[in-house]
This record gives sequence, structure tokens and C-alpha cells, in this order.
Amino acid sequence: MTPDAKPAPPDPRHVKEERPVLRAVDVEVRQGKSHLLPRTSLEVHPGKVAVAVGQPGGGHAALALALAGRIHLDHGSVTLGGDTNITLLQ
Repeated sequence: MTPDAKPAPPDPRHVKEERPVLRAVDVEVRQGKSHLLPRTSLEVHPGKVAVAVGQPGGGHAALALALAGRIHLDHGSVTLGGDTNITLLQ
């Protein structure tokens, strides 16, 4: 291989797909008629970092609280390592 040659991409048949360690599916949090967190989904895979970005008041804190099991979900689910008992994060 020459110094400027690029290695071939991995064969997709041999790439191990890792399950996410944290998964939120259609989570939604409301307070009265106000949406603190509009429906949101995310997956965090082993060794990866997830960042919530957006406008102030966009639900970042509500998302963090929902992922930690510290706030009631009006819709959706959160799993940690495949387990729905997310109180392990508390």
C-alpha cells in the first residue's frame, strides 16, 4: 500500500452492529398544555457521545431528566442497556 492509498472500507457482512446502551423512543414531556419536551428519539451507542443542541427553552433539561428517570414521561419509552428500569442512572 502506498503512503497516500486509502484502506478499503470494511465488508458490511462482517461489521458487528452494537446495540445502543441508551435508547429513547418518542419521549414526550408535558406540563399542563405546554410541551416541555416535544416527541424526541435518540440512541447512544457504546463509546459514543450524544449532545442535545437547540434554542434555549427547547427541552434540553427535560430530556436529561427524562433519560435519568427523574421526570414523568407523557409518551414514549427509555431503555438503558435493554432494561426499562432506568432508575439505574439515578
